Parts: sequence; structure tokens; C-alpha cells
Amino acid sequence: MFNLPRVMLALLLLSCAPIYAEDITRITWATDHWPGLTEANNTGLYDVLIRNTFAQQGVVVYKVDMPFKRSVKFGATSKVDFAGGVIKDTAVNPKHYQAPFPILLSPVSAFYHSARFARPPKNIEDLAGKKVCSSFQMGASIGMAKEDYIEVRTKSQAFLMTLYGRCDAYIDDRDEMLKVIERDKPAALANKENVNFNDFKRSTVGHTAWYMVTPKTPRGKAVMKLYVQGTKALVRANQFNAIYQSRGFEPPTINMN
Repeated sequence: MFNLPRVMLALLLLSCAPIYAEDITRITWATDHWPGLTEANNTGLYDVLIRNTFAQQGVVVYKVDMPFKRSVKFGATSKVDFAGGVIKDTAVNPKHYQAPFPILLSPVSAFYHSARFARPPKNIEDLAGKKVCSSFQMGASIGMAKEDYIEVRTKSQAFLMTLYGRCDAYIDDRDEMLKVIERDKPAALANKENVNFNDFKRSTVGHTAWYMVTPKTPRGKAVMKLYVQGTKALVRANQFNAIYQSRGFEPPTINMN
């Protein structure tokens, strides 16, 4: 039997419920500083890409500097709407929604003492049986089992442990590794005069993909939808690949379905 009061109440509740995809005009993006990706003057790849992606949906991006691990935690008091990138989820994550496509594809390098390897390592199989120091997420991102690597606190620590012989290899994003070595090498060699840096080599051992995330909330779900729709709009406008290529990065493939 038709119940007018109940129908009116339901319509009232629906009208009062927040339609997040329509209400959102500004989001907070928290990020660490990664040269070439996020810059203080907002000219990095992520800076330009994320700003233009949300602009396609009429959303303004407010960028805040934040340590990476904190930015992706999405704690109860967090005001962060958007963060990343993180490695691809292997199961449903209770704390975040993950984009269906990566924001960045990057090679992973191994820094190693040449005497500890019969040949240059080219994949994770070549690292088997070795003591591998990994920066945060890196071992998992190329498919290594947890017991096959040691995830250390900082990139510098991984580099120094390998340089001083406590690890056989240090693995990291290729560009990040180069920056770490350039920054830490002079002081490291000054502290250990018996270390010959010419004994160390680098090689590519895998590739990883990085994904953006939003909190596991109704607003977070709506922000992720805006991100996905905005990215596809950039692709249709022929701006997506152009942004990557203008900064020397390989654009990921976007499924437009």
C-alpha cells in the first residue's frame, strides 16, 4: 500500500545527503618532496598533472608538504583527500581507495659490490640468496617475498649498509638512487678510506608502478571518481601524454572503458 509520509521522508533524506561528486570544489593533496615530481614552485610532473586532472572536473587542488608515510596513513584526524603513489594493492585495503591505473612507471636499480655477484643482477631471481637492503615498498613493488629483503628506515641507510659491506645490494627507484648516491657518497667515502667505489656497480632489476590513493570514506570515494574522470578527460583532450613527455617521463596506459 502506498505510504505517502514514508515516501516524503525518504525523499527528504536523499535531498539532505551530501552528493560529494557535485559538492567538491577543492581537495587537499599531501605529498613529500620528490625532485622532478613534486617541486616547491609546482613545476614537477605530479604538480602539473594532478592540478590539470582535477581542473577538468572544476576542482582546485591545495597542495601540502608532508612526509610520505604520514600522507598515506589517512588517520582518523587526517584532512588529506589525495596522496601517493603507493605500490599496487594485492587485496582490498581497509584504509584507502586506489586508482585503477598508475601515475608513474619507473625502473628499479640495484647498487651492489661486483665481487658478490657472478654477473650483473637483472631481475629478482638474480638477487635470490643475497642480503638485499630495500627502501620503503621497493622490494614488494618488484615482487620480492618479504623474507628475501630487509626494508630499512631510510634510503641513505640502505646505501651505506651496502657500501660498507653489511648488505650485498641496495634496491631503489633508479632516479631516487642516483640522488642518494650523489648526496651521500662524498661523506661516506671520507669516513671509510678503505672502500673503493669503483668496485660497485648498478643495474636494473625490475620495474614498478605507483598508484594514487584516497581515504576509505564517502568523500574519498568521490575524490577518486573525480580523479579517474579527470584523467580520462585529459587523455581525450590530448594533454595527458604531452604532460609526461614534456618532462621526460613515460606515460602509463589509461583504460578508457
